[in-house]
Amino acid sequence: MSGELSALALQHTCARGRGVRALSTNFGVGLAVVAGPNGAGKTTLPRMLATTLRPGAGEVRWCGQPVARDPLPDRRVLGYLPQAFTVYRPWRMGEFLIYIARLKGLDDAHIPYRVGTALRAAQLEGCEDVLVGSAAHGQLRRLGLAQALLAQPRVLILDEPFAGLAPENRVALIATLALYSRTNLVLLSTHLLDGLGSHAGRLLILKEGRCIADASPADILYDSDGDPSQPVLGPLSVAAGRSLDIAYRKVLAQA
Repeated sequence: MSGELSALALQHTCARGRGVRALSTNFGVGLAVVAGPNGAGKTTLPRMLATTLRPGAGEVRWCGQPVARDPLPDRRVLGYLPQAFTVYRPWRMGEFLIYIARLKGLDDAHIPYRVGTALRAAQLEGCEDVLVGSAAHGQLRRLGLAQALLAQPRVLILDEPFAGLAPENRVALIATLALYSRTNLVLLSTHLLDGLGSHAGRLLILKEGRCIADASPADILYDSDGDPSQPVLGPLSVAAGRSLDIAYRKVLAQA
């Protein structure tokens, strides 16, 4: 990805047999959320954007250049957490992150700082010596986030990053991602919308491989409720998150 991060784009892109039909859209700096029921394509879409799944038709473009021609330069500025994230169990968390940092080509002199920064961002500070095999599921998801953040990527793609997280870890992670998205593109897929309404700039709702809504959470809430006298979004809270979740389900039911 060269030049400015103007857009991560899909042009008439689909994945045959994997739940995404012809989809054309683009993403810029900010926090974008992809939601949908099982089988809607919310895992397939991040995989295509992260270059781990080749589209069956159409193409993915990063900064105007087709990814299929040469994905490696694009991957150097990409952080990706897949839905199925596994790590060699006998490793310690710090050892794993050092290994990934070297795979990403980070300078050895900078690796300790980058590992420490990534662990703090993923709420794993002090866990360098924790064995992967003894870690809880929520810790493994946060380790996946840490490895995605190691190279300080300009594009961060996360598939179900909140799975298995305790509520307090989830709230802290949303705040971390919102801060990171001020200068980078953060795209996450999830079926848990609690707390995202006041941070996400964009919500895409998928159903049966089609994008049935693509707007700001505020617009989706307003279109769902239709009451301009009521405030659309309040501060980050459980209530605001639940309102967005209800609106999301209404959109699905009406599509």
